Amino acid sequence: MQLSQIARYRDAAFQLPDVPSWLPPERHHDAAAIERHCNDLARAGLVGHFGNEDAAERFLARRLPLRAALCYPRTLDDRAAGLASLAVPTALADEAFRAPGVRDDPERAAVLRDRLLSVLDDVAPPAGFALGRLLYTALSRTTPRMPPAVARRYRQAHRETVECSLHEAAEGHDDTVLDFATYLGVRRTHHAAHRAAVLTEYAIGVDLTRELSESPALAAARDLAVDHLTLVDELFSFPEECRAPRSVSAVWVFVAHEGRTVQGAVDKLAGLVAAAEEDFAETCARVLHGPLGERGDVLLYLRELGHLMSGNLHHHRFVRGGEAACVPSPGPGTAPGVPRPASPA
Repeated sequence: MQLSQIARYRDAAFQLPDVPSWLPPERHHDAAAIERHCNDLARAGLVGHFGNEDAAERFLARRLPLRAALCYPRTLDDRAAGLASLAVPTALADEAFRAPGVRDDPERAAVLRDRLLSVLDDVAPPAGFALGRLLYTALSRTTPRMPPAVARRYRQAHRETVECSLHEAAEGHDDTVLDFATYLGVRRTHHAAHRAAVLTEYAIGVDLTRELSESPALAAARDLAVDHLTLVDELFSFPEECRAPRSVSAVWVFVAHEGRTVQGAVDKLAGLVAAAEEDFAETCARVLHGPLGERGDVLLYLRELGHLMSGNLHHHRFVRGGEAACVPSPGPGTAPGVPRPASPA
């Protein structure tokens, strides 16, 4: 089934299923102040980017700094505001390739790619490039404080996201629906989740560059967290994106390749989210029983990957249905622990 044939399903009725989660949600203890600070920092740049205050306020209403406070609840206090300030410009950069006038203009999209890559190479953008100024300012507050290897990995993950955003915009005109394995490979590279996972190390003050390259189990835990973020974002963004089918969409993959209804495809996607949590717990157990199991920095990292997953899920729930049900973090100095599935009632 081609993408053009899927168009007949875009008006199909469906409901997002409940997504059970055993991951304990938290938010940073200074979340409210951090969000106010980040909004004040970004507002003028957003007005410059969108050209009007209403669009800027609509973007801020998505409360992306709150997402950072949920995804990184144990962030060290001296870097919490700086880390959260990345939330607005990075999302804005990811979405800029889908903006009208860019997604249908390969030359304009390539220019945007080059300008963003220049910012990621630490070149100050011109005053008229509001998005670039926002991103440059946020990067200047964070990357100099990262361990050099973590900073390199973060900037590289961001570069890959920019490159893949350009390719995805170009492939938006392709009528072929990807199979699931290809889809997941594309999303693992393009999606911002890998970049978010690198920030987990910065948030808690560790550098696991070598360990992630040498321990398959630790890298697998990281990759499962990346997959979880990707699938959750796909699930909760589908109601807004269903009227414009695209080849890089898990729901349309299941409709096209497995003959599922839209509701059946959405249900399968929710099931994959739950399965990713279970696989994450099993993989954490493998790490704990291996040579890294007694390392405090590794335990902190695994715990924070769990918070990254739960924070993203609960932020989506908050945006759709009200205040996220989570408790303030007790702070970065508390004893580490790796979340595990609760015993059945």
